[in-house]
Amino acid sequence: VRAIPGFSGARFLRYGYAVEYDMVRPGQIGADLSVPGVKGLYLAGQVLGTSGYEEAAALGLVAGINAARRNRGGGVFRLGREEAYIGVLVDDLISREHREPYRMFTSRAEHRLVLGVDSARERLMPRGVELGLVPEEMFHVEHLKDERRKELLKQLEDTKINPTRENKEKIRRVLGIDFGSPTTLAGLLRRNDIRSEGVEELVPELSAWNETEKQTLLGRLRYRGYLERHERERRRLERLRGVEIPEGMNFREIPGLSLEVVELLESRRPTSLEEAEGLGGLTPAALALIAGRLSRGGLG
Repeated sequence: VRAIPGFSGARFLRYGYAVEYDMVRPGQIGADLSVPGVKGLYLAGQVLGTSGYEEAAALGLVAGINAARRNRGGGVFRLGREEAYIGVLVDDLISREHREPYRMFTSRAEHRLVLGVDSARERLMPRGVELGLVPEEMFHVEHLKDERRKELLKQLEDTKINPTRENKEKIRRVLGIDFGSPTTLAGLLRRNDIRSEGVEELVPELSAWNETEKQTLLGRLRYRGYLERHERERRRLERLRGVEIPEGMNFREIPGLSLEVVELLESRRPTSLEEAEGLGGLTPAALALIAGRLSRGGLG
């Protein structure tokens, strides 16, 4: 330390290694981040058990919004787990126990496939209008863009292309790929080996869109199958949520579960998928594996 310019005369009063602090436990904080029984007190950041600047900023935003709404006589503002990572963050902190400082990893979000940055405006702009943060005119413009995107996606799904000589030559010239069986324009654009710079020749409507909007559209096309599978998985989990987990279920026999998760399940022995979902440290991926075992066991 004394080798640093300006610190040659530094003296150590006390050596420190780590910072420890108390935290509010789940159940002691409301969904709006208020403290029950203490009027007007809202908490955010490390006092809730988080570690990280982004988490503190997100919680501060939620606490600030709710404090302002309470002051104006408004209701509680809460984002759902399927709406935003902030929704996952708050829900985890108010409902799940954690054995170490909390960070917002994408693996904690069971709906992460629909929480991409490309859909943030579409998902959250209506909430911005609700809070008075987004002008109605801006929302109207964004809504029209979303409708145009949906119409174009449907058009691409409905446009059939047969492997005639003329079509094959055009697709090879424009996209740089070959195809040998009937497909749709959407099917061709889902392929990862296409030359994206040639897409506008096949879809002239894209010329009126900026690069970000074009990439958003192509992303929606390419991930559509994954999103549909995610929705099926979500419905399956919802159906199984109230199903009992057999008392003697051997979690070690479920492929894919980490040793840490197995030990957690063995120590807590949840009686249902819903109860297991509330355990801190159990990721959505682990929950899906347990649901799969329950489903294969004839319980779904």
